[in-house]
Amino acid sequence: MTRTSVLFVDDEDHIRKAVATYLDRRGYDVSLAGDGEEAMRAIGANPPDVLVTDVMMPRMDGIELTRRLRADARTAALPILMLSARKQDEAFLAGYSAGADDYVAKPVQLSVLTAKIDALLRRRAAPAAAPRGRGRVITFLHAKGGVGTTTLLVNAAASLSKFPVRSYIIDASLPLGDAALQLDLEPTHSLADIAEFDPRSIDATVLGQITTRHASGLRVVAAPKSPIDADRITGAIVRATIAAAVADSDIVWIDTACAFNEATLAAIDCADVVCVVTAPHVSSLRATRQLLDVLKRMDVSRDRVHIAVSRTTPRGVEDDQIRAILDVASTVIVPYSDPLWTSQDEGRPIVLSRPETSVAVALCLLGEELRRPGEETRGANVGDRVEGLVHSEVVLPDAEMRARELRVS
Repeated sequence: MTRTSVLFVDDEDHIRKAVATYLDRRGYDVSLAGDGEEAMRAIGANPPDVLVTDVMMPRMDGIELTRRLRADARTAALPILMLSARKQDEAFLAGYSAGADDYVAKPVQLSVLTAKIDALLRRRAAPAAAPRGRGRVITFLHAKGGVGTTTLLVNAAASLSKFPVRSYIIDASLPLGDAALQLDLEPTHSLADIAEFDPRSIDATVLGQITTRHASGLRVVAAPKSPIDADRITGAIVRATIAAAVADSDIVWIDTACAFNEATLAAIDCADVVCVVTAPHVSSLRATRQLLDVLKRMDVSRDRVHIAVSRTTPRGVEDDQIRAILDVASTVIVPYSDPLWTSQDEGRPIVLSRPETSVAVALCLLGEELRRPGEETRGANVGDRVEGLVHSEVVLPDAEMRARELRVS
């Protein structure tokens, strides 16, 4: 039986030796390189099955090495795992933007590294298809924390409670999701309760045992309360939970963390629609552009991606500039509103507690746009449709009538 070939690239000799010894004992055929230039020579016309590379190296770093390999037809599909002590969001996004498939932070656990290599090989050998049943899967992503992603998701989902829609919220924002908290729920069960299940056995019955129901009708699968429990949630568990919800719903809303972990990747793979949430500030918008580039490299088609800009402060980049920076025309702008953040603290979605406010109308429009199947390319500047409501907190005389008038046709 042919052994899996792994090229490991790192400028530290003791790390190369330790990894090579560990992988060799587990049946891999390991070759080594000290930097990107040496790796390029080693690959030549005979690419390995998997490349594991450090980021920070002399002469040619891991980011540049990855870019060059992705630009070459012979190595464009090579599974690449990045290894780095840099844990900032920008470093992770830079790696994914260059074309890396996965990322492991140093100091690395060798057992985790092996598991990641095996997962990459399985993914390349047999890409898993997104589960398809009745429900529409809407995954929320963000490149920077503090932009109100969970708040937007909870309100968009709650806004559809006036329709005969059966919805689930799956909180895969690991390790510390708070979707249940924003609905003033105290779940007795969470994703952690099915962490030990064989994913093939997770169905609507199992899902019902861990679901908490909100007064609006929303069914919530809460995130684990403990980060330790969250570590047990694999991509396979998240994927199976989504599949069970799809078979038992009209819409499945998925919250994710600001990281490309297994749960987030599973949520992206399963999504019919991806809603990228950002804020009107340069650092957040720049990170969001990188995230959009990552989604493109992951073959997430542009017609599946929506942008929601959450004005978390009274000031920020103007709407037209936001669209220019992100290079998108269709963007939902959620206006700044103190009551929105107050309602979040109270665990009462503003679309239910104060539906007459402009921010509630904008959030209803967001929910409307995301729920419509087959219309991903028709959004056309929903923020502009809210006319004078974008920058101020205006109370509407008839919110329901106004929402109908502003709805995207």
